Amino acid sequence: IEPTSYRSDWRRFARYATIIFFNEFGFERFREDKSEEDFAQELFEMGIGTVVVTLGENGCAVMTPTEKFKIPIYDGVTVKDPTGAGDTFNSSFVSAYVMGWDLKRCACFATAAANMAVMTHGPRGGVRPMQEVLSFMQTHRQKY
Repeated sequence: IEPTSYRSDWRRFARYATIIFFNEFGFERFREDKSEEDFAQELFEMGIGTVVVTLGENGCAVMTPTEKFKIPIYDGVTVKDPTGAGDTFNSSFVSAYVMGWDLKRCACFATAAANMAVMTHGPRGGVRPMQEVLSFMQTHRQKY
């Protein structure tokens, strides 16, 4: 969810989500004057089980009713074009999730895929097969 997708009746639709993805600016816009914790709690009370916020060069944050953690980006990433990074992140996270991976592994995988996506030009230029993303994760350290 991005800030430009804000609608006053967004809650009517969001309550059907299991996982909800925000970029950092969308999270800020939708939470309005609430704290991050209070806004996340509101989403959990609506039945959303996982809230993921992409943080650009700061990786991502994942929140559930019982845990909260951040995943940093990987070393050696030179950004050429951020176009498509969010879509790559979201689709990679969901792919890993439906394969039964735990949330931390999903977030690491999605972050790596998005990091690879920004290292080339165009919205689909950086999309890589799963094995390439897994190899990238093994050969690049995360920036803690």
